Amino acid sequence: MVENKNCALMKKAILFILIYFISLNVYSLSVNLNDFITPETFGCVSNDRSKAINNANALQKALDYSSRTGKTILFNANARYYLGHGLIIRDFVNLDFNGSTLIATDTINVLTLLLPDTKRWNGCLSNCRIELDKIGKCGILCQQASKLRITNCEVASIGANAVGIKIDKGFEIFVDNSHFEGWDVNSTGIKIAISDCHFSDCVMIDCYTAVDNRGSNFFERIHAWMLPRYIQGSIYFRNRGGGVFLNQCFCDTYDKAFVVDNICDMHISQLKLIHNKIMWKEPYDKVNPVVFDFKDDDVANKSKISMFDSYIGGLWLGNKERQVLSKRNNHIVLTNSNVTAIKNPNETRN
Repeated sequence: MVENKNCALMKKAILFILIYFISLNVYSLSVNLNDFITPETFGCVSNDRSKAINNANALQKALDYSSRTGKTILFNANARYYLGHGLIIRDFVNLDFNGSTLIATDTINVLTLLLPDTKRWNGCLSNCRIELDKIGKCGILCQQASKLRITNCEVASIGANAVGIKIDKGFEIFVDNSHFEGWDVNSTGIKIAISDCHFSDCVMIDCYTAVDNRGSNFFERIHAWMLPRYIQGSIYFRNRGGGVFLNQCFCDTYDKAFVVDNICDMHISQLKLIHNKIMWKEPYDKVNPVVFDFKDDDVANKSKISMFDSYIGGLWLGNKERQVLSKRNNHIVLTNSNVTAIKNPNETRN
């Protein structure tokens, strides 16, 4: 009898524990589900261009609601939202787009970050794919932002005078593991007008200007390459001023590797520059790529540029080396680097 009583008590105890944990998990699940919203909750419709204005309005409401309540937006990885106007983020960013796509249907800035608080970390924007569709002005515009990370993003079909990521005001912005695809002359991958920012592990395809820099910033493993359609006049890295550090970057078949507009410091290490010959078309007399293109003699003479442990491959076409190191006298310091280029444009090689 005693054993039967103990056995019954043990069964009741086990049943109580099971009911307790099941109830706890159900409660936890209901709480967690209440912490999330979706774009569709606010009326977004995927894969429907006619809903562009509706989607822009609905997504803006979702962003504002998320910012106000702290709830997380859950994006469908297969969703494609056409937008009739741009979206503005005005508060802490913790957005994971989960690979969903935002598509511009007008001359808009698709995502504008306006984060005036400079005293705290402003969060992370990740896994977003933006199609400018050769009409949008900018994929991600950091109108004012600081202490912000942008990661695992893609901006495609960047048209004439459009920019993938544009950073106007702020500091300490980190962009990494992102992809940019140009689709016209004068398309730009990254354009930055501030300092203390870091860019790493980015790929640029057919961006007429891969990087347009003004400020003291850091660049690592920026890989950019061009196809024949936009190669003439293309620029890998434009420096409008500031101390720049580039490490382990890859310049593939650009007309001008570095355009230097103002007196600056540039520290370049482990750069690889090559030319894919099949990208350059005849007549070869018009082919004359430049490694360093200075605005004028004053900029060339006063800029402090050093290149260390780098490889600068040449471009031998029509029985002649076509690449020029620079067309102006300069004070470039080359250390432990292999450079194939005509140092003086009047020099010839046989």
